[in-house]
Amino acid sequence: MDLQKCWKITWLIIVSHIIFLNPLEGSKSYDPESLEAFVVERANKEIPKPRTGTLYNIPLPSNFSDIKFSVIRLRSGSLRSRGVNITRFFNLPPWIKPEPYVERMAIVYENLGNLSSRYYNVPNHSIIAPVLGLMAYNSSGTTLIESTRLKLSILGGREGQTSIKVRFFQGGVHGKKGKVPICAVFGGGGMVELKNTSKSESEGYVCEAEKEGHYSLVVPLLEEEAEKVERRRKFWGRRWNLGLGIGSGVIGMGLVGLVIVGFVMALKRRKMREMEEKAEKGEAFGVFWVGESKMPCASMIRTQPTLEN
Repeated sequence: MDLQKCWKITWLIIVSHIIFLNPLEGSKSYDPESLEAFVVERANKEIPKPRTGTLYNIPLPSNFSDIKFSVIRLRSGSLRSRGVNITRFFNLPPWIKPEPYVERMAIVYENLGNLSSRYYNVPNHSIIAPVLGLMAYNSSGTTLIESTRLKLSILGGREGQTSIKVRFFQGGVHGKKGKVPICAVFGGGGMVELKNTSKSESEGYVCEAEKEGHYSLVVPLLEEEAEKVERRRKFWGRRWNLGLGIGSGVIGMGLVGLVIVGFVMALKRRKMREMEEKAEKGEAFGVFWVGESKMPCASMIRTQPTLEN
């Protein structure tokens, strides 16, 4: 085994260590911004010629079957004068203005379904409804969704039309009975704002928002439940640290062994080179042929006789 093979084995051990210690996919939290960037690219590819005022479902791969995305292109003037209902979950009142102002905008509706808790979480609370999202983009060019994100601001209006209504119907809420849901508004950088909800027989639970974003319903965890979640987190944290320590120790021992093997091999090669150099500096032998074999020979030197007294 030469030194190059030793280094190849070393890299193989390191890569295997990284793969082994990487958390399972099921336990990871996902990045919502990466998801939105993927959906925007998908929408522009799958809906090349959108019509203004038509709601399109954005087709997603099979591994996103629990998630639903829809998009609609609107004129800013039309939205400001009439408002719009985007699916049955969102009601946008009149007097909404995009910032910066554009002639047309694309409004993307999101329903993260059963994967909601993978993308968003609220400390010491449990998410009991799907996370619903409402995002606005510039759509003034030929592309359905351009890269410019827009902010939606409500300029005013009649009573009852001064906020965006987000509806959570009873069938999608799976919290325990007796707990009053709280509206969670998710902002950038992991910020969460908690607000009261209203309830009606026809609309279910309603969150009122002043801008675009992501929303869900949460309930506070009881002290026992919070402790149980914390114990579970610490338990898996200790296992992760133990696995990391064992894996690092194994890699360290493997690397030390490879270094020792490489050092011993280097010493052997050095001794071989020294022996070859000594042999080259010594007396050269002649050669003669015996059949088809070449044999070394030394010239014969007669020992001079000495006279004895």
